[in-house]
Amino acid sequence: MNAFEPLEPHSSAGASSSEPSSSSSATPQPIMTPTRSLDEFLESAYASRPRFGIFKLYYIVFFALGLANSGDSAEMGCTNYILSSKTFQDDILKNGDDVDFANRGAAIAGRLSL
Repeated sequence: MNAFEPLEPHSSAGASSSEPSSSSSATPQPIMTPTRSLDEFLESAYASRPRFGIFKLYYIVFFALGLANSGDSAEMGCTNYILSSKTFQDDILKNGDDVDFANRGAAIAGRLSL
């Protein structure tokens, strides 16, 4: 039985829906198929779900978040290493006689937040 199929009444055997009976006790009442409560539906849905199917999705999401986090921390570590390199400071950050960490260094470090 599908949970989304509409229920239709079943009439008793020998009863005709076009001929009304004169006796009220002889009139057959339609028999409805038993319905499920919400709890019964949720129980059957829970029992028929695939085991550990949703947890695989969570593992993949958490793995991706961990990989992105470790990638960001590696990028920041490399930027700190590059900014502290004497060769990089002389070639890129030097503005006249001074090393310009305020403008050029901040622009390079600010690229991490993009």
